[in-house]
Amino acid sequence: MKFEDLGLAEPLVRGVRAHGYRTATPIQVKAIPSVLQGRDLMGCAQTGTGKTAAFALPALQRLTERSTERGAAGTAESGAAGTAPSCR
Repeated sequence: MKFEDLGLAEPLVRGVRAHGYRTATPIQVKAIPSVLQGRDLMGCAQTGTGKTAAFALPALQRLTERSTERGAAGTAESGAAGTAPSCR
């Protein structure tokens, strides 16, 4: 599945494509839409499968949207938590 089909904002898709990525990995296909909807997520996948992008891309989009909604006068609340590098 292409990143454009996952609901990511165009600037994020352009950034991903600029780095040579065209299709999302299975963990990204399952995780990105859930994170965009504000759902909690716990995923486990092999090293090198794109777990960090699966979490970070939609989190960046949500933080940007919150910041834009509040405008210059307000402050955006963080809605993201950290990730571990791999699962065992």
